Amino acid sequence: MSVRFATRTKLPPNPASAMWVKAQSAPSPLNQSGHESMIDVAYATPHLPANPLVETALEMWVEKKASLRSQLKEGDADVATAALKEIVGMDTYQPSAGSTRSRELVAKVFNKLIPGLEAQAGNCCITNGATQALMMCLQVFVERGVSVAVMDPSYPLYRKQVHSLGGKLVTVPCLSNYRASLVELELILRANPSVRCLIINDPTNPSGIKYTKEELNAVATLLEKDEFKHIIVICDEPYGELVWTEYPVRFLQVVPRFKNRTCVVSSLAKAMAGSPALRCGIIYAPDILVDGKIVSVATKISTLMLNITCALSSPVQYAFNVLAEAMLGEGEPKNVPIYQKWTDDASAAYESNRQLIITLFAKHKFFPLVTIPEGGFFALLGVSAWIDKPVPKSVTINGKTIHNLPALIGGDYFYIDLLVANFLLHVVGVVTVPGSGFYIHKGSRNNFLRVSLAVKPDTLMQLKERLDAACAVAGLYSF
Repeated sequence: MSVRFATRTKLPPNPASAMWVKAQSAPSPLNQSGHESMIDVAYATPHLPANPLVETALEMWVEKKASLRSQLKEGDADVATAALKEIVGMDTYQPSAGSTRSRELVAKVFNKLIPGLEAQAGNCCITNGATQALMMCLQVFVERGVSVAVMDPSYPLYRKQVHSLGGKLVTVPCLSNYRASLVELELILRANPSVRCLIINDPTNPSGIKYTKEELNAVATLLEKDEFKHIIVICDEPYGELVWTEYPVRFLQVVPRFKNRTCVVSSLAKAMAGSPALRCGIIYAPDILVDGKIVSVATKISTLMLNITCALSSPVQYAFNVLAEAMLGEGEPKNVPIYQKWTDDASAAYESNRQLIITLFAKHKFFPLVTIPEGGFFALLGVSAWIDKPVPKSVTINGKTIHNLPALIGGDYFYIDLLVANFLLHVVGVVTVPGSGFYIHKGSRNNFLRVSLAVKPDTLMQLKERLDAACAVAGLYSF
């Protein structure tokens, strides 16, 4: 009898993941002096230095333990006993949903981000990144036979997480401008009564769209219809602090009446720390009335975390506490201006990059901006002008000839954005994410590439130069 693996390990293939794997092994044809050999604009890895309070906080944690150990050697028994108790508290397993102090601060952070929420510590959890936070919310509600709805285009991980839980991801086609279609949403929900959750990713990944007050209110109004009142909303807001619209609002800020049927996920490792490697996600989870009883979703999440991953590490929770206190104006007074300066500088840098990419690509003939980025780290470049054009047999660039291109990139014609992404990778050393990695519907508009704004301005300038070079060697100017 052969070994059989669990269904959850058979994750659906995705071009975005495939591109990441290819980028790790593909040799760059360019090795220009003074330039990076490969330009990676695929992923959300901030180019800015991390918030200096991250290093400060971790150093404080180490120094605090050293200080407590020295107190153990002092003659005062009461001081030594208190120090030992605190050391044990720092070294032992933390509560699965986070320490009492961390959960109190998570609640305060959510109340600052979403005025009127009135979250309590018991509604909140701190997790090993927003990916885990999202997965924990889904685990509470999703099982075999359950569906989850999300707007297309959508973050590829949604499909994989829902699939791993035995559920089905149901996607809602967007409008031609990549904004949410309420008509399509209602049609999808009526056609799929198994939908138990609706994910609202805002601002959206990959399109960078930020939903308006009117759009969010319209979604809420739809969900208040009798046949949809069972649907739980999961607001996925990892880029909620990186928004450039004039009056940015969040779902629960617009419709506070939904706070008892909405979970909120955020990644403060990006917005507060500038260090995704810190792995720090937060959850607001409601208390829900079920069969006449109030049920705490946060408690269910905490129980699942205890059985699966346990808690976020003590040093990272300590770092989060220092950052959150600085954000809220609590803790060490000297940390507040440090935090504020870093967030102001980071916001200005990303806004400057946004303006630069608009200037470079808004009217580009072969890579025009599909949408004007309104939030988050990403922009979409259209590749419709490439579709159905023949792939050259070989190209020469910077004195180097690359042969057998159709075999190398996977086709004789650019019939889908994935082939354009492969061409850019192998010919000009640019790593992007093909739009086909974000759609599930067959025949959906897959004619764009996602690029990151979280890179140095010089990298964006080099990106423009290399994409122009790609257009030239592909022969697009001759069509």
